[in-house]
Amino acid sequence: MEALMDVINRYEDLLDRLDDRAIARLNASIESAYKSLIAKLQDAYPRLSKDMSLIPAERDLLITAQLKDLLNVIKPDARDELAELIKTADGLGGESVEDLIRTIDPDFKVATFSRVSVEAAAIAADQSYQALLRRGETFAKGASETIAQGVLQGWGSARVAKAIKRQTEATQRAASMIARTETVRAAAGASKQRYVNSGVNYGIWITVITEVCSWCVGKGGQIYKIEDMVIPQHPNCRCTIIPVTPGWAKNDLIDFNAIADYSERVKKASGVKVRFDKAPFENLPPESISIESLKRKRSKL
Repeated sequence: MEALMDVINRYEDLLDRLDDRAIARLNASIESAYKSLIAKLQDAYPRLSKDMSLIPAERDLLITAQLKDLLNVIKPDARDELAELIKTADGLGGESVEDLIRTIDPDFKVATFSRVSVEAAAIAADQSYQALLRRGETFAKGASETIAQGVLQGWGSARVAKAIKRQTEATQRAASMIARTETVRAAAGASKQRYVNSGVNYGIWITVITEVCSWCVGKGGQIYKIEDMVIPQHPNCRCTIIPVTPGWAKNDLIDFNAIADYSERVKKASGVKVRFDKAPFENLPPESISIESLKRKRSKL
């Protein structure tokens, strides 16, 4: 178990660093957009505040006309950033499979790994980018409303800027969540595909010590068919898979007791209420398999 967790933690650290770099660039882009917006706002605010006779709809149009694209804090280059993030995470997920399998059974033949295509990464990135754009639209709407409220209530531009800063930080948190979630989705997807291609059809759900949720705690240490394991379960999920075959179980190559002890420690440390219903990203909860049932199944090994 210790050797397996060393491999898992090593790849988790790599994913964390990958996340951090991408998030830093996304947040820097959003911060730059915010500063440009505030600079323009400070110049335009006196004109926006000048005519109090405007009806709300007219004032909204004036705000949009004055600030235009500066309200759009999510820039097109975010799509390329996400595509690169997904491609790299996919590679790490695929590579981790061989390290984990070799740790369990050095003689096991692992299927070759085909990295995600540029086209597939672009499609996945576009889906994430659309989620970012929706967050950006929320920001633009909120910022416009804040400016309008400031004009009506006689706020100074500094107070308006401070309120918009809070909205910017919320957008940055959303961008971070999207990036972290898509990193895990890409890595887990690549891992699952390579496991199945290698004839490894079962996995043990492994949770992390920190920030573990009720659904993940409920699955921790359980055995499932890999194709039924939905990782991530929810935004910011950091779960992973330990591969297992009936042959490895029969030959005691997996220390199930150590995994059970680890999962119980995670459960106690988390302090969350265990849930077994459908998690946010699932269609249906997977059906767990007992160790004895697994041993009775046919295996490549």
